[in-house]
Amino acid sequence: MKSGDFSSLAENYAKYRPGYSKIVLKNLSRYMQFDPNKIKVADVGAGTGIWSKMMSDFGYKVTAVEPNNEMRKQGLIYTRGSNIDWLEGTAENTNLITSSFKWLTMASSFHWADLDKALSEFHRVLAPGGF
Repeated sequence: MKSGDFSSLAENYAKYRPGYSKIVLKNLSRYMQFDPNKIKVADVGAGTGIWSKMMSDFGYKVTAVEPNNEMRKQGLIYTRGSNIDWLEGTAENTNLITSSFKWLTMASSFHWADLDKALSEFHRVLAPGGF
């Protein structure tokens, strides 16, 4: 298995990977003073959509960006019926529109990105005042 390639693990990842803290999501939203029904969120390196679905269930309109076909496939299955759009892309090249999101997240994938290129891409994608 190539380092960082989760293709052969995607199905088990979708079944067994634990979720994230709802308290963290609630407090981040409170800190940023975002009304979930009024902003768009990008979840980059979304994997199977665990964090994306949590944000969608909280009320956010989410675009999940994932480079791995198998992980994205499992994410589409897991998040079916949620307010989530899925795109193929990476942290360094999200394929998102410039200045289109108020919040961009990477729940547990930032360590796979090229830091300088990813931060430049996030700056491009975030709308003024975005996080």
